[in-house]
Amino acid sequence: MSAALTAPHAALPDPSPDRSAQDDAIERTSRLLAVVRALIAFGRHLTQALLVRDPSESPVRLIRHFGVATVREIVARVARGLQLALALEARLALRLSKPVAVRAEAPARQRAPGAPRARRDLDADEPPPDPLPSVEEMARMIRHRGVEDVIVDICRDFGIAANHPLWSRIYDRLGDCASSAVRLVRVIVNRRHAAWTYAPRADDETVEAEFWVPALRLGTGPP
Repeated sequence: MSAALTAPHAALPDPSPDRSAQDDAIERTSRLLAVVRALIAFGRHLTQALLVRDPSESPVRLIRHFGVATVREIVARVARGLQLALALEARLALRLSKPVAVRAEAPARQRAPGAPRARRDLDADEPPPDPLPSVEEMARMIRHRGVEDVIVDICRDFGIAANHPLWSRIYDRLGDCASSAVRLVRVIVNRRHAAWTYAPRADDETVEAEFWVPALRLGTGPP
């Protein structure tokens, strides 16, 4: 018998070596999309509850979660969160609709040195702009940001904390990005600290009247 027949067979190349990686990427995107859609549903529910002055929504609880003193400010933040969530939903849905292609990593391009750009403080709790950017404008603004990091911004605008029903799902999805998980916790701590500014008024009988400033006619984004 010839040596060629008795020699061990060489391992055949896998025709789809990156199939597992592709499947993992699709599954991860699907799970992120499901979380974003759950956030959108919650944001719409919260907006409606605030606009009709749902008696189950305690001003003290809302102040503690949002760190601001009136329903008008909270509705504006929730509206911004909804715009962000809708833009992120469209981005993730588009990613799932396209065939996953494995591309070789391109060599890093050398950029000419330029003036240093101001670093954006992602933890800065800035009030929403008036008027709010459209969903399309939001999509352009977040195009180069990580999905998990945008989810943290949405959670901040929705006042989501560790006792929220969606917390475990959100935190699990951020597990692949430790920096975003840490930032989410930091955002919650900062919000609670800001809420102490209004804490002395929490037991005041006038807090109800001062908190429920009319919020009608506020732009709340797409329904």
